[in-house]
Amino acid sequence: MSKLIEARSRFAHGAQTDIFDDPHCLAIVRQGTAQQPGSVTLLANGEETQKAIPLGPDHAGQIYRDFLGHCQEEIAADEHGTLIARVNGGSVSVWVPSDAF
Repeated sequence: MSKLIEARSRFAHGAQTDIFDDPHCLAIVRQGTAQQPGSVTLLANGEETQKAIPLGPDHAGQIYRDFLGHCQEEIAADEHGTLIARVNGGSVSVWVPSDAF
């Protein structure tokens, strides 16, 4: 099973919010549920970019990793629950809570 299909089955839970504020980078946010984790998927058709994703105060300080492994770092949501996620140019990253791996 490809990693992207695995990510879809494991982390695409809860309400979905699409962020189409940049013609070269879009975000799909799945909020998760009480029992299943959500995810932040970024797709770029241009250069490497980053996007601020408001996840809410329940996610403040939560650590995320790119499930696909395209970005190696771990990132933390700030005190307001905003995640600054990045994606490599011409790529896809699926950021999930690090404890969901």
